Amino acid sequence: RYVNPAMLHGVLTLLLTGVILVSLAEGVDSLERDIDNAKIAVKLGVALVVAVLVWFNRRRQVIPDGLFFVIGGLAIANVVVAVFWR
Repeated sequence: RYVNPAMLHGVLTLLLTGVILVSLAEGVDSLERDIDNAKIAVKLGVALVVAVLVWFNRRRQVIPDGLFFVIGGLAIANVVVAVFWR
């Protein structure tokens, strides 16, 4: 198991588009609805942890199984937070 370029590009795209979408939502819909800043902070924190883990292990030929599953588990946890946190 290793960190492939798709993992790196995916997490960087996730961070960039997330920041842009939250910024647009804050600016445009500020009077109509409230944005859950706690949810956004948790998602940003998890995404940053995944990004750091992927970034520092991107050049290694093999990573430990535990690290590989932590990266995948955190990515799934980020999706779960997005879907089920109300």
